[in-house]
Amino acid sequence: MSLSEGREKAKRSRIYAVTGVSLVVILLVTGVMARNGWFPRTDPMTGERTGWFGAKLAKNTPSSWNPFAMPSPTPTPQLSKEYIYAGSRLLAVEDAGANAAPPSDLAVWRPGTTNGVWYVLGGPGSAQTYYQWGAPTDIPVPGD
Repeated sequence: MSLSEGREKAKRSRIYAVTGVSLVVILLVTGVMARNGWFPRTDPMTGERTGWFGAKLAKNTPSSWNPFAMPSPTPTPQLSKEYIYAGSRLLAVEDAGANAAPPSDLAVWRPGTTNGVWYVLGGPGSAQTYYQWGAPTDIPVPGD
């Protein structure tokens, strides 16, 4: 082995040692910070947010990692639809945010048939439908 090869090998060994020590220090610091709750996080149970080193953050804070981030604009709520069914038949489509009362359904239980039948009359302009399920010994309870 020549002198220059020996120097290169020693130089590589120093680089590996410094890199290894740096990696160990980074892992130790990360472990200490994580164990003490010093990383930004959001508590999954309460929704409470903490920033770096456990500083409490407001619920509307845009970023727990970047304290200089601008607040996000409040999103505009979008109207959604509410689909009202009687069994498998669609009765009406209502705006969920509207104050309109959904159409009423009338239902009658006829236990005298073989297995019992529910007759359902939907809202205005809908046809009568019927559904059969259960056993002759089943008893409907209030609220069904």
